[in-house]
Amino acid sequence: MLYLFLAVFGLGLALGPGMWVRWVLWRHGGERDELRHTGAGLCNWLIVEYGLPGVTVEETDLGDHYEPQTKTIRLAPLHYGRRSVAATAVALHEFGHALQDREGYKPLVVRQQMVAVTGRVERLASFALLVTPMVAPVAPGAARLLLLCGALGMLLGIPARFVTLPVEFDASFARALPLIRKHGLLESKQVRAAHQVLLACALTYAASALAGLLSIRRWARLVFRR
Repeated sequence: MLYLFLAVFGLGLALGPGMWVRWVLWRHGGERDELRHTGAGLCNWLIVEYGLPGVTVEETDLGDHYEPQTKTIRLAPLHYGRRSVAATAVALHEFGHALQDREGYKPLVVRQQMVAVTGRVERLASFALLVTPMVAPVAPGAARLLLLCGALGMLLGIPARFVTLPVEFDASFARALPLIRKHGLLESKQVRAAHQVLLACALTYAASALAGLLSIRRWARLVFRR
């Protein structure tokens, strides 16, 4: 019974934040005709307003993010071209990263240095975990070694995601939320909804780290099941 409880608790801990993030973005993603800007329009206006001429805005299917190397704010289709509370909050969050980049915000610099290393390691670890089940029936010892290497590689990337949390909270609450209030972008009731969206943006990486831990556990059970 205890093992069942721990399994359910671990599953909820790993998957719950990600599900909550998606629910929040869906709940506040409805079109609002009274809003002045789409997500992309808001970013482009702020780029001029705050003097970031080298920053561009693109639509992407790879999820909302800011790319420091190319100075590009990338927004998902629902946030790029839609007037919604979620689009406004997400666009401001990513613009907050652009402001961090211009200022040389130290936690962002550290995150980029860590990601440059852990990204390559995680790709190798993912490959090791992918081939482990194929190797296990014919070479259990080699499979265990691959699993160990894969698990260690994935674990190496998890601290980088947690180090990201201060960067995400700063983009949400020290930059995006003040911009909403300063420029009167949302009504008071909508500001509360935006606060929820910004919290969801900030917790995305924590959810990713927890999901990574769950993934390692799943691979371990697959290889070492009796």
